[in-house]
Amino acid sequence: MAGNRTRALGMLVVLTGVLVAAVDGTIVVLALPAIQQDLGGSLASVTWVVIGYLLVVTVLATQLGRLGDLFGRVRMYRAGFAVFVAGWTRPACSRWAWACSACRGR
Repeated sequence: MAGNRTRALGMLVVLTGVLVAAVDGTIVVLALPAIQQDLGGSLASVTWVVIGYLLVVTVLATQLGRLGDLFGRVRMYRAGFAVFVAGWTRPACSRWAWACSACRGR
């Protein structure tokens, strides 16, 4: 009985991580018109934002997979999830545009 509960909890955590990553990618795509207006570029040039985002995620996935092999998958998943949530919530909790930009490193 405890094994099924642990397995279900593990599946819930993984599904939550995948859902949050999918929502994050969707937010980037939905923000493209605002990014285009803010930067004053064409839609083609702003599309590189999504391509760059996907490239970084792809490269980091392979490298962090290796760290997962070295230090343990669960430990690396927890650390990655914590960094992601911290990086996601800091700009979202900013009251001013300059604070949001500072949190994003802009």
